[in-house]
Amino acid sequence: MSYFYKSDELPFRLSLFYIANPLTDILSALLGYALIRINTHLLPHGWQWVFLVEGIFTLLIGIASFFMMPASAVQTKTWYRRNGWFTDHEEKIVVNRVLRDDPSKGDMNNRQPVSFRELLMSLTDYDLLPIYVVRFLGDLMASPVGNYLTLTLHQLGFSTFDTNLLTIPNSVLTIITMLLTGYFQRS
Repeated sequence: MSYFYKSDELPFRLSLFYIANPLTDILSALLGYALIRINTHLLPHGWQWVFLVEGIFTLLIGIASFFMMPASAVQTKTWYRRNGWFTDHEEKIVVNRVLRDDPSKGDMNNRQPVSFRELLMSLTDYDLLPIYVVRFLGDLMASPVGNYLTLTLHQLGFSTFDTNLLTIPNSVLTIITMLLTGYFQRS
């Protein structure tokens, strides 16, 4: 995304990108509430329907994303979109505004795959260690709440159906927090 937007536009755009996970959590809760009630001879348990439908959605979105993700702002033409996302004039505007913001992105069309040696160098770089620790600790605190929320609610006496729906407020608050953080980071 940093090849499409300037640094002052990026925080809010990234927050829009990162709300995809809580949005899918909301959709999964609603789907789970409906699908868990289905009992047929084909799949006798509702949880099997949940796994099947959510697995199919995941597969389809993954395949579509593979084909729809552009390599860069100037490489958006594909076999299914012959004209690309931008006209030639718009491509020049996108590239120029990003380069004016950060000239180090001048080699964005010369990207090479990351080698194992470069990966090892980044993992042993002491300057990057604080970033790794902050990210790990942030996930360490947030993940158990989301992962075990349905089990905790079930132990509090809520039914299986209700626990799926009661995860929605957590996702809504996450979305609001991410959007506000991205918005105020930009200001």
